[in-house]
Amino acid sequence: MRVNKKIGGAAFLAVGLMGTALFLRPQVSDSTENAAVVITSTETRDYQRVKDTDGDGVLDWEEELQGTNPLVKDTSPETKKKAAEPVSVPDTVTSRFAQRFFGEFLQKTGETSMTDEEKQKMLERSLVDMNMVVNDRLLTERDIVVTNAIDAETLRAYGNSLATAFINHPLKNEGELLIFKRAVESENDEELKDLDPIIATYEGTIKDVRAVVVPKSIVQEHLALLNQLQVIYATILAMRNMPTDPLPALMRFQQYLPEAEMLGQAFIGVTNNLTSQGITYDLLEPGYFLIALKNSLENI
Repeated sequence: MRVNKKIGGAAFLAVGLMGTALFLRPQVSDSTENAAVVITSTETRDYQRVKDTDGDGVLDWEEELQGTNPLVKDTSPETKKKAAEPVSVPDTVTSRFAQRFFGEFLQKTGETSMTDEEKQKMLERSLVDMNMVVNDRLLTERDIVVTNAIDAETLRAYGNSLATAFINHPLKNEGELLIFKRAVESENDEELKDLDPIIATYEGTIKDVRAVVVPKSIVQEHLALLNQLQVIYATILAMRNMPTDPLPALMRFQQYLPEAEMLGQAFIGVTNNLTSQGITYDLLEPGYFLIALKNSLENI
């Protein structure tokens, strides 16, 4: 990708501006949906649409960042080599956003200075134009094992199997938010490696939850729980990739707490469904984990 160090720095400046906007924006969680908050660009765009006035293979906005003259063709060997390279679409959300935003930003500031309000509007428009929206594929009945049996024995077995999926993959270290906060504050990417065991735990849990045989009468609650697990998992992955793609990490981090609350509500929904159908568990059964967790969540 034809992006030099100055342009890479520009990406992080864009993220800094974007991060400020995100953390100052009121957090809203729509509890009626279980959609994952995934930042994607669903549209193929021409990222080289900004002019190359002098035709030397380096775009005007890139020359502005590099300190060269966009009106004078640069014939240096480095520029010739750069012009000969195939142009590729930026491979991260952050780099795509940076190229688009700074292309427009430099064009605008070449005409007149921008107010903070104008900068904010440009940031928001860039996100909308790049289709950075909720775009995850939610799991459906086709992605899990469903049985039409809804007798007490089948329901009891379901609860025990679901609880076992969590019991077999306990989270042993400190929480992901503390790890992420420490890494950001210390500016030490190595700290993010502490997220790896958590990521592995979620992967194992999600795999086992998908394998549970689900009675037809509890499919909706089971899918709500499974999809919300995947939301949290994707958020932790984004945190882990903060050094290479910080924009999704910041945007997902902003939504972490409301999404975690929705995960708790999904646990409660599963347990309430079972108890409403007369299913209870004693202390020696794995399913008692669901009862204990429900009581704990409701007392928070």
